[in-house]
Amino acid sequence: MKKRLRTLIVTGFNSLEGFQLPMENRTLLWGLDQYNIEWFLYRPWEPPPDLSRFDAVLITVYRAHIRNFAHHARQFETLALKAGIPVIGTTRNIEGLHSFYLAIWQKLGIPCARFQRFRTAEDLTLDTYPMILRRDGIHRGGTMILVHNREEAEQAIATQHAQCPQIPSATGPQPLDLAIAFVETVKSDGYYAKWRCYVVGDEVIPAHFMRSRAHFVNYKDAALWANTCNLDEIYRHEGVEHPEQVLAAAKSLGFDIITLDYSLLDDGRYIFWEGNRIRATAGDQHVGWISIRDTDLQYGEAVARLIRRQVAGHIPETVPSKLQALPVFPDATCFVRQPARYGRNRNLNMR
Repeated sequence: MKKRLRTLIVTGFNSLEGFQLPMENRTLLWGLDQYNIEWFLYRPWEPPPDLSRFDAVLITVYRAHIRNFAHHARQFETLALKAGIPVIGTTRNIEGLHSFYLAIWQKLGIPCARFQRFRTAEDLTLDTYPMILRRDGIHRGGTMILVHNREEAEQAIATQHAQCPQIPSATGPQPLDLAIAFVETVKSDGYYAKWRCYVVGDEVIPAHFMRSRAHFVNYKDAALWANTCNLDEIYRHEGVEHPEQVLAAAKSLGFDIITLDYSLLDDGRYIFWEGNRIRATAGDQHVGWISIRDTDLQYGEAVARLIRRQVAGHIPETVPSKLQALPVFPDATCFVRQPARYGRNRNLNMR
C-alpha cells in the first residue's frame, strides 16, 4: 500500500453534504479514497489550519461568489505556496471568463473563434457576422444571442442593457459584454456537434458528446435523440481521437485540471470554444438525466494520481484493496470524513 497522503480541499461549501451535491466533487472524493489520500474540507475565510500537517492543497471553485470566497481563496493559495506545499488547482480565472481562454488560444495560434470584449454597442468593432453576443463568464448557454448584422447587434445590446439594473448582481440579468465570431461547424446531416473532455495533468478523459439542430449545443440536446446517446457512448469508450490537440490547448492555459469544449472543423482540426473550471456535468441537478459514468470515476482517480505526482513525483500506481480508518484531527476549520464506499455519507466530524 502506498503512503497515505493528506490533502486539504479548499471549498465554499459549509458542510460535507453540500460539498457532495455536485457530481464532480463526489467523484473527486471517491478517487481520493481509492488512492489512499486522506482529505479535509477547509473554508478559506476561516483561520488556516497548521499546513505542516498536509502534503497538498486542492482548490475547488464551486460557490466562488459566496462570502467573498475568491478573495479568501487567493490569499490562502498564496499562503500555501509560500509554505512550499503543492497546490493543485488554482484561483486563476476563478470568474470563469470565456475571454480568458480565447485570448490565450488566439495569441498562441490554437484554433478558436475571434472575439472582442465591449461595454457599449459603440465599442463593438468586431465585424465578423454572424456573431454571438453573450455575458463573459456566464456558462450553461445563458444569455447567448446570435446576430447576423450590425443592426441586430445594436438592438440586442440595447435591449439586454435596458433589462439590467445599473448595479448588476451575481444572480440578476447582466449586460452583454462579449462578442464571439460564429464559426460554422454544421455537418452534412444537419447537426451541430460539440465534444467535452476532462484534462487532468497529462490525462485526457472523454466526457460528453452533444449535438443539436440549433446553433447552440447544450446538455439537453444529448438526451433528446437516441442516436446522440449512442454516439456519446462510443466517444467515451473509444476516447478522444486527437488527444494531443486537446492537451496542447489545455497546457497553454496553465491549469492542471480543466474541462474543454470543442468541435471539428472541415479540415479535421479541433476548434476550441471554452474552458470550464467547473465541470457541472453528469449527476448535477440541471443534467439529472445522466447518472454517474465510468469516465466520471476516471476523473476522480486522475485527480488522485495528479496529487500523488505533484507530491512525490511519478511512482507506480496501485489502488489499495482496503483503506484503514483515519484519525480525526481537531482543527476547528476542517471537516474530515473517513474513507467509505462511493455514494455513502459517513462520519462528518465538525469540531
